This record gives sequence, C-alpha cells and structure tokens, in this order.
Amino acid sequence: MECFRAFSSELLKMRRSWAFTLSIAAPLGVTLLIFLLAAFDVPNKEWNDVWIFYLRGIVWSWVLMMLPFYVALLLALIASIDHNAAAWKVLLAQPVSRPPLYVAKLAVACLLVAWSNVVLATASLALGFLLRRLRPDMGNFGPGVDLGHFLAMLALAYVAGLLMIAIHAWLSMRSSSFVLSLAVVIFAVIPNFLGFQQEQLQKHWPWLFPFDAVRLYGLQPRDTILHFWSIQHLSIVSVLGAALVTSMAIWDFSRREAA
Repeated sequence: MECFRAFSSELLKMRRSWAFTLSIAAPLGVTLLIFLLAAFDVPNKEWNDVWIFYLRGIVWSWVLMMLPFYVALLLALIASIDHNAAAWKVLLAQPVSRPPLYVAKLAVACLLVAWSNVVLATASLALGFLLRRLRPDMGNFGPGVDLGHFLAMLALAYVAGLLMIAIHAWLSMRSSSFVLSLAVVIFAVIPNFLGFQQEQLQKHWPWLFPFDAVRLYGLQPRDTILHFWSIQHLSIVSVLGAALVTSMAIWDFSRREAA
C-alpha cells in the first residue's frame, strides 16, 4: 500500500512536468529525422529497400545515440522535481519507509521509457505509411521488415536498458545537479561509437546493451557477432544488474539524512 501511494504521488507530479514532455519529444524527434532522410535523401529504390532503411535508421538512432542521453536527462528531470523544491528535507523527515520513495521514482522512470518506445513505434509506423504518399515513385507499399520483429526489437532494447536506467536513477537521486548525470552519459556514449564492435565492451558496457539487443535480434549479420553474449545472457545481466544497483541505491538512500 505504501509503495502504491508513493507511485501514485509520483505519477501526479509527472503530469505537467518536463519529463513527460521529453518522453514524447525525444522519440518523435528521432522518427521525424529519419523520416525526412528517407523522404528526400534516399535515391529511387524499391519500397522494400526504403522501408528497411527507414525502420533500421530509427532503431539504430534511438538505441545507440538518443537513448543514453534521453535516460540520463529523464532521470535528472524526475529527481529535480524534488531537488529544486527542497522537498527531500521534508520527505526524509517523515515517519515513512524510504525504500518506497525510491522505488516509486524508479518505477515512474521505467514507465516513461516504456511509453517512449510506444511513441517511437506509433510514430514510426504512422510516418512510414505517409512516406509512400510523398514518394509514389517507390511503388506499392510492401513492408520489408516484419512489424512484429520491429516491435520485438524495441521490447528487447527496453529490457537490455534496465541496468542503464538503474544507474542513472541512482546518480540523479544522489546529486541535485544535472552535471553529474550528463557528464557520465557523455563519457559513456563515446565508447558506444568508437568501440561498439569490441567483444569485451559489448559484455561490460551497460550503455551499449540496448543496441546489442537489437543487433543480436537481427539488425546485423550473425557472423560478425559470434563471440558476443547471446541476447538471453544480455537480458539476464541487465535485469540482475539493475536489481543489484537498485538494492545498493535503496540502501544508500535509506541512510541519508537530507538531500
């Protein structure tokens, strides 16, 4: 009951927050960018080729470039609601259990990231159907990528990103400044671009896990990733790692006197 009340309170805070706005704007921005590239920069090809380019571009741009920054900023915005209002001093002084307060923040963050994937999928399909009207020269509509496969990739990327979400939740709750979260994610994203083909980085870099999940599921030739973790192993590591980080964060949060 205490967890439910804390979660309900957090949801009310999100209704008119920048965090909720970001959860819509970020996936829409990525989708619109790839849509414009497909509509105006792709030479005349068969529709199937363009459809593959379009969906693959959206997925890769989202999980490799946007998602780490989005998660870091989202968690910082969620925590800033209480940081900026100095509400932690009041909350931590109340005779209530502290773990539900932390779990509620994390649950809302996970819910917003899942919601962003729904927005991304919906916008991708809607603009994809619009694309054939702008480019009638490409021929009849015939998806070259199974839609169920596309949705499954987003779901797997979400599960693989749970460890990254848990890390940034802890960072954002520890510091009232955006600087720490953004500094960590800037440092973290650089290896995403420079070493995403490295086997050891794939196995030990949480910010790369979502991208690995989608390429293991079918966005990259299988013979180039034979020595990487399997998608099942990657998902288990992400879930168990998120549980471990969250446990440590709750212990740390429960010992605090004020924020």
